[in-house]
Amino acid sequence: MAAEEFRPPWAPWVVGRYEREVDPETGLPEPTVVRLKCERCGDEHRARCGSGAPTQWVLRFAVAHAHRDPLDPLPKREERR
Repeated sequence: MAAEEFRPPWAPWVVGRYEREVDPETGLPEPTVVRLKCERCGDEHRARCGSGAPTQWVLRFAVAHAHRDPLDPLPKREERR
């Protein structure tokens, strides 16, 4: 199976790559290795996901690599018409 890539929309500098595998006998997801990387600071991490939701690992890594002062106000969103 081809590797999938996930980037959180609010942290596009964080990338997670993983391959989903399913046990043919039971139909349950196999444990997945998630490769995480922050393109801003270069930090890399590997996680093992057994729940079948590897994007949750990417989101947790992205929170740790937000690279902004939490006291700064959030940028304003463009007004939608």
